[in-house]
Amino acid sequence: MVSTQDREVVVPGAVYGVQEDSRSTVRQLQVAVPLLSGDRTAVFVLTTEDIDRWDDHLQVVIAILGSLSLSEPADAPDPGSDVGPAGTGAPNSAPPGFDTPFG
Repeated sequence: MVSTQDREVVVPGAVYGVQEDSRSTVRQLQVAVPLLSGDRTAVFVLTTEDIDRWDDHLQVVIAILGSLSLSEPADAPDPGSDVGPAGTGAPNSAPPGFDTPFG
């Protein structure tokens, strides 16, 4: 699914330290890509006020979407295995060198 929309939004003047609010037109693109599992969707969203360069922004989105793979990698671990990130052997563990509350 692909959806685009132009919307006029009110920008509170207090954000910029001025008295009066202003209005701005923003354009948004949403692309929903179903995942291989069939029960989830990845949503990519671009929102910008820079409508004059919209075609340039679209080229970036096209490049990102073109980098997606819609097939399983040949060396993917079994989804039921306990191999965590970076092959650490434990689910939800951080790669070596990263200190997190989970690993």
